Amino acid sequence: MFNFFKNKDDRNPPEWLAEMNDNRQRWFAFLEKLEIRMDELGEAAIPELVEAYNDKTDSYHQIWHNMASGVRGQYKSIMDKVRAVKEQKVNDFFNYHIDQVKFDSEYRDLLYNFRSDCIDRENIFEAKHQHWIDKIRATEDEDLELKYQNILNEYEEIKHQFACKQCGGALVIPKMFFISTYISCPHCQTQNTFQPSTQAQQLEYLGRSLAEKRTAHLLEAYHQAVDRERDLYHQRHRVEVSANKDKQQIIDLENQRKETIENAPALYEKYLRAMFDEWHKIVPDLQEQNERFYESQLRQFRKHNR
Repeated sequence: MFNFFKNKDDRNPPEWLAEMNDNRQRWFAFLEKLEIRMDELGEAAIPELVEAYNDKTDSYHQIWHNMASGVRGQYKSIMDKVRAVKEQKVNDFFNYHIDQVKFDSEYRDLLYNFRSDCIDRENIFEAKHQHWIDKIRATEDEDLELKYQNILNEYEEIKHQFACKQCGGALVIPKMFFISTYISCPHCQTQNTFQPSTQAQQLEYLGRSLAEKRTAHLLEAYHQAVDRERDLYHQRHRVEVSANKDKQQIIDLENQRKETIENAPALYEKYLRAMFDEWHKIVPDLQEQNERFYESQLRQFRKHNR
């Protein structure tokens, strides 16, 4: 039931007004403090991550993966803390008091402005958070194309350099292998063990990273669509709470937002298909199992985006 009879005299400021202003100030200060923490964490971690990734003794970058996982965990903890405080000090506060204010009250607009200010400040925080996540990711941004080409070149150099251990007949390595493989001698049928080089063994782990890099522009298109939907939502909200509401503009913004919501999943599915296709090209031997992985990823995405 609507509370039409609350705050009958809008000339007397409600008691919660001071609390609202205090919540806004504390929210801004809270985010600023965490931004400083993120800057300190990132500035200390990035050089160490770069050094770890370039460690030649760690072929599979396990040290880097462990370090990066730990740093990402700290950034996730910061984001979780932000969301918890927002729920209590912004969302709960707004939801409780908005029902206590008359529809024509000036304090209703103040509440909407309070929420909008807090969301806008949070967007700035999230942009900085994403900046550091991207910087962490960039520490592994080596020249994957060059690394892949070196593996191809190595294969071309060695594929005719082997002989059967039994009869000495020439052996041809028919394709790139990244694990130990038996090669049958065409002359005496002896099974010879082919052990790929350390560089070739990295192909299994290189494949996905290189495929993701080749299709990163498609993933970015999807993220831009998601960001656009959020931006349109805030634009519509600002018009709704403004003194001079433009109903047609509200309708237009909402239609654009709905269109973006409808189109965004197709952009992600386009990326996912293209990424796995590239992965198949790079590591053909894994195509069957990777295609099952693709189907699983697609089902999971569609389940959460119905």
